[in-house]
Amino acid sequence: TPDPIGLLGGLNLYQYAPTPLTWIDPWGWACKSAVSGNKGRTKALNDLKRNKFKIVAEEVTMKVNGKRIRADFVARDQHGKLHVFEVKHGTGKLTPNQTDSKVFDMTKPANTTQHLGGGTIKPSAGTKGSFKVDTKGKPGVPLGGKGAHHNATFNLLIYK
Repeated sequence: TPDPIGLLGGLNLYQYAPTPLTWIDPWGWACKSAVSGNKGRTKALNDLKRNKFKIVAEEVTMKVNGKRIRADFVARDQHGKLHVFEVKHGTGKLTPNQTDSKVFDMTKPANTTQHLGGGTIKPSAGTKGSFKVDTKGKPGVPLGGKGAHHNATFNLLIYK
């Protein structure tokens, strides 16, 4: 029966499981599930906490070297210094703007253990730079809102 009281919504009111059209990519347009990225983010969150980083904000849109990027985490270390963390899992790659910002290096991840997590994070492997918060939304509020400038170390965490 269709969803008579409208709780499920969506295009297919008769579905018992998600439509497979959202999981395939017949034309090669890179339709992907977020499961892999979420695995990497979960591992990164655990590693950041283990290494005594305090998460300040997540999914923050910022301008770095003239490029607009979105970072997975902004965190403070034990000395109060800001670090920007981008997380990649499996075969994940940097976006063109992340590459062009020149602050993330795929050959120098900051995490020492890439399989299950649980390693040490070496911020010294990161690139020092600055960013300007470029979002009016909730993610930017803890950093002073849109237009706020900060110095930070940019780190890449890669998980296999």
